[in-house]
Amino acid sequence: MKVLVFSHLTGGHHLEYLHHVYDVAAMSPGDNFVFLLPQSFIDVRDKFIWEPLSNVSFDYFEDSKFLDDPSTISQMFSNSYRICKYLGRYSKENKVDVIYSNHMIVFVPFAPIFIKQAKIVGVIYRIFLHEIDELSWKQKTLDRIKYFIMSCFKVYKRVLILNDQESADQLNSLYHTNKFSFLPDPYLPLRSENVTDIREQYNIENSKTLFVHFGAMNSNKGTIEILLSVRELTQDEKEKYTFFFAGRIAEDIREEFYNLYERLKDRVQIVVIDQYCDYDFFASLCTACNAILTPYKRTSQSSGLIGYASQFGKPVIAPSKGLLGNLVGKYKLGLLINDCTPQSLISAYKKVENSQFVSPSKRYCDDNSIESFKEHILKNINA
Repeated sequence: MKVLVFSHLTGGHHLEYLHHVYDVAAMSPGDNFVFLLPQSFIDVRDKFIWEPLSNVSFDYFEDSKFLDDPSTISQMFSNSYRICKYLGRYSKENKVDVIYSNHMIVFVPFAPIFIKQAKIVGVIYRIFLHEIDELSWKQKTLDRIKYFIMSCFKVYKRVLILNDQESADQLNSLYHTNKFSFLPDPYLPLRSENVTDIREQYNIENSKTLFVHFGAMNSNKGTIEILLSVRELTQDEKEKYTFFFAGRIAEDIREEFYNLYERLKDRVQIVVIDQYCDYDFFASLCTACNAILTPYKRTSQSSGLIGYASQFGKPVIAPSKGLLGNLVGKYKLGLLINDCTPQSLISAYKKVENSQFVSPSKRYCDDNSIESFKEHILKNINA
């Protein structure tokens, strides 16, 4: 069998998942794997070790070939059209049997038109069932059509629902199929032996309560909401708290972020590392902090940060609704807030300051191991 591993994204968890799938290739020496990736992969691949495998090859395309994050419906359709047309031709020329993708939704709706030879296995992150009461009629209808297309066309071999067994079962029931399959969200163990003392390095007093917000930051991550909450702190709280932002700040919030930061930086300690950070640095942040901030607006999907909360025993502050709220509540990973207003966030900050929370256990990590993720991927590719 020939498997094409395609991703037009290599940032954040996408690189992690690609490395896990590389290990899946090592588990399948009788199959051939081709990784078709943007050229920017070459710049970030050294974050992991890729031992040479005789059954794996790499091929690359220009980063500008496809949109990273289409923001309008017309852009999404255009991106899907270009990706499916390109992969339809590529899979035919290279006699591909299965296409695996970290991002299944880009194959909707044009895969049935262009991809004739191969079958697709891909991951779904945002599960609309968790926000059905909040969606507009238009968005609700569009989501239902997307899932209907995936359920009824044979080109979609397996649709992997990330970290949500209940939704996978519900979707199979709704669409009378067995294509929707649960996929654990793989927790990446961070190496605590390589940590640095963040508090010493950035002159953060041990007496201060340290809140960290890291990874890719954009409008959906609640990054701006955190700064708005900082603005509303009392003078006493501003002197007792430190806020640490680490990761690339997206263009959609960059101007507003720095406008707020400039107004606040002289009144409260805020550290900003606006760049891609390595995993050792994230481990250092988790070791040093009192809480991890995840006030996400998009709660209908999982977050890799809750795995860090489980490993390091540090609570997250997260919305109570959606899949994210369900997971934090189920595994007791931190403090749940009803909304991401400054008042709700400040109330949670006070609870962290006063240790009014139960430290997260390792149970979430145990249920979301990398080995389990790889086994599910292998099983669904071979299904």
